[in-house]
Amino acid sequence: MKKNFVVMILCAFLLAACASEQSANPIIGTWLLVSYGPASEQSPVLPDLNRSLIIDAEGKINGNVGCNSFVGSYSIDESKISFEPEVSTQLACVPEIIMKQEEFTLLVLNNTPEFKIEGRFLTLWTDDGMLVFESDGN
Repeated sequence: MKKNFVVMILCAFLLAACASEQSANPIIGTWLLVSYGPASEQSPVLPDLNRSLIIDAEGKINGNVGCNSFVGSYSIDESKISFEPEVSTQLACVPEIIMKQEEFTLLVLNNTPEFKIEGRFLTLWTDDGMLVFESDGN
């Protein structure tokens, strides 16, 4: 009985440590692209497309911003985040607006954007434009 109690306490500490690691780095999670474009002229994302950016605690990312999937890594330096894509599919998608959304999104991701998190929203921006993501809650 005493052994079970010790195991339960140990499990509780491990769960608390995992929870505090996630809360210490609120960028970890699954983010869904909501809008993109110049800060003054945000365009809503196209409906019914995969538009996810998944950021994990081990410095890895994966996602799809309309047409092509990608995996890679990331690093954070103060208020900037650097994404290093490692592998990406190279599909040409129609209609053209899907490729426009994807190209703009990748332009911002590939240029070490500034970032901020406010509530359920992650905003990334560079001189080229801004992306707004919403947490999927996971």
